[in-house]
Amino acid sequence: MPDKGVKLSDFGNTTNSKPVPFDPGAGFVSIKFFRFSHGITYSIMNRKKLNKLKIELDRLRKSPQKAITLKKLAESLGRIPVKRGKEPNWESNVFDHLPPISIPDHGGRDLTIGTRNSILNQLEDDLLAWDESLED
Repeated sequence: MPDKGVKLSDFGNTTNSKPVPFDPGAGFVSIKFFRFSHGITYSIMNRKKLNKLKIELDRLRKSPQKAITLKKLAESLGRIPVKRGKEPNWESNVFDHLPPISIPDHGGRDLTIGTRNSILNQLEDDLLAWDESLED
């Protein structure tokens, strides 16, 4: 059978080759699954979404916040939760040079002003990294 274009193996980092039925007359074809090096946030982040996140971060600085709100912002910036230490940590899935952020969650109470500002400052570094990334 002639090659009709791009194969999944051309995308690199293929794993889990499994035979699956393709065409009753052709027999089986091997499909390879592959992983992307970045999460979905990297593929859908654009200038418009980044500007909305900047506005959201500025709004969060002006009022008391609960941990869940900051966790949602961290997730939208491409951070994932990891188990490390006493408090939940969020590591950047896209930028290796950014340190993990600890976002304490104590039963739905508002975060103290200093803790909130420290977390928002670190998330602002994420916004700057995204800004630089989108300029390239």
